[in-house]
Amino acid sequence: MFSAKSAGRVRLTLEHLEDRLCPTTYSMVDLLPPAGSTFSRAHGLNDTGLVVGDGFFAAGAQAVVWQPTSATSAMPAILPGFPQGGPSSGGRDVNNQGAIAGNAYALVGTEQHVHATLWTGSPGSYVARDLGTPVGAFVYSDAVGLSEPDAQGTLWVAGYSA
Repeated sequence: MFSAKSAGRVRLTLEHLEDRLCPTTYSMVDLLPPAGSTFSRAHGLNDTGLVVGDGFFAAGAQAVVWQPTSATSAMPAILPGFPQGGPSSGGRDVNNQGAIAGNAYALVGTEQHVHATLWTGSPGSYVARDLGTPVGAFVYSDAVGLSEPDAQGTLWVAGYSA
C-alpha cells in the first residue's frame, strides 16, 4: 500500500499486505457448443457444475444448459421453449437444485412477447414455466437471478421488465 503526506512533500511508503490463500492452478472446462450454433456464452453456474447460457443459431438465441461429463468438458442441452412460443430464449442463472431462470418467447394473443421463464427438471427433461410480465404495458421481461428454495420451498426470482 502506498501513502502520501501533504505539506508540499510526498512520501511513499510500501507496506506488506497479508498473504492470500489462492489456488496455484486453475483448470478450464470446455463448454462444447450446441450442434449447429455459431457460438455460445455462459451466464450462470451452480455448485454442482451445471452451467446455463445461450447458444446462437441462424433462427436466434436458445437457452442452453451444460452438464459436466468429465473434469474438463461439459455437454450442452437446449432448453425447451413454450409450445406456442417463438424461436429465441436465454438462460441466465441456475440454482443448486438445477432450476434455471431466463427468458423465452411466449405467444400473447397473436403477438410474440419475451417473458421471464423458470425451467425445472433435469437435463433432457426440463419444462418451461412462463413467469409473465408485471401488469401494464410491458412486453419484455427477463429473469436474471434465482434463489435456493426457502424454508417453505419457494424459489425467488429477480429480473426486470421493459
